Amino acid sequence: MWSRSRLVVALAALALPQLALAWTSGRATFYGTDGWSIHKGACGFGYQWPDIGTGFDVAAIADASPEFSGSCGRCYEVKCNPDASVPDGYGEVLDRSSPCFNPDWSIVVRTVDNCPCNYPNNAYSNKRWCCYDHGITHFDLSIWAFERLAETKWGVIGIQYQEVSCSKKADNPAPQIANPTPAELPGPNDKRPSGDTYFVQRFDYDGARQGAVTEVANASATNGQPAVSFASTFQGGEGSPSYPAGGAENCWDQTPESGSCQQQKDWGKYGGCGDTPVPSTISWGSCQQQKEWGNCAQSWLKDGGYCKATCSLCGEVAAPSSNEAGGCSDVAPPDGTTCQQQKDWGKCDEEWLTGGGLCQATCGKCGGSSDAPAEPQEATPEVSAYDGKDPEPSPPAPAGPDYLGNLRSMFG
Repeated sequence: MWSRSRLVVALAALALPQLALAWTSGRATFYGTDGWSIHKGACGFGYQWPDIGTGFDVAAIADASPEFSGSCGRCYEVKCNPDASVPDGYGEVLDRSSPCFNPDWSIVVRTVDNCPCNYPNNAYSNKRWCCYDHGITHFDLSIWAFERLAETKWGVIGIQYQEVSCSKKADNPAPQIANPTPAELPGPNDKRPSGDTYFVQRFDYDGARQGAVTEVANASATNGQPAVSFASTFQGGEGSPSYPAGGAENCWDQTPESGSCQQQKDWGKYGGCGDTPVPSTISWGSCQQQKEWGNCAQSWLKDGGYCKATCSLCGEVAAPSSNEAGGCSDVAPPDGTTCQQQKDWGKCDEEWLTGGGLCQATCGKCGGSSDAPAEPQEATPEVSAYDGKDPEPSPPAPAGPDYLGNLRSMFG
């Protein structure tokens, strides 16, 4: 049991700002799996595209904290604090002096949701973390951000944070881990934002406090309310994600004037022959591991143009289908997956794919369209917080390349 004096010291270390470095000490849990989606946030921004803004590096901020007001779209640079003994809202203090991969690594996260202090569906956990206990600001980081700072088995860690422009790059970016949690793919109604994407501000109590918005069809459909552009939902500038899907450190795509980067690759417009890593949304593991696992001959790897150098596939060109030969070709999905994968996953009749004219050749849609209804989207609950269970050993990495299920956290 912790003594009263040790509790006071722990609280002081977390609550006092680090003025010399302009960092403030706080606390963080994570969410994003087991139904707690990062794409249904209270701010109303919708699906978080991995190659836009901070990508999947997002956060929910406790609604009882002073930073909550106007926080939608605000960005923070966050790093793990190795000197933290972390108290909770019930007076327990957790030793978190050794979870950090590297205390100098940081990430930039964008606020897209709130962590409500009063949430009946998860009352114990939310009151434990989201009620500004002891004057500590609490962030629920996305699991993709958290797992680059510390192992998810810890559930909660001490952090240091500072408000930054959303266009800022992390000073010492935390590298991507070898086996990141699989991404949640966009649903049939998730449309990629553009310059024509607009929102209007919400005026309900919680929405108005945080600066939440609701998307509208266009700038003329605002019913007299001021339109909010997509770009303005990134406070201080949109910036670029630190790790787009399949990307590497300090490397991301500059989109061409016509066609996506994936389409340019499919059309054979890039020169030379090298390795394109398999996106974590498809399979974890390096190109060398894919080769060792015997996946070089797999259609999903060859059709996607992945690992061509390692797999000695530089001279191979995929044969066009009969539909392609007849003047009907594939337009690849915008999420970096291939048309063959979408077909294998049974997505050919989904509205987002058929309505966008994607994968017509592979899905056999060149001569007509499908009337199959889109799969319904399940309602997603508000953000939950770590339930405080003791850390358990991390689960072993799955065998094989078809790792498409969620990596489940032990702390829902």
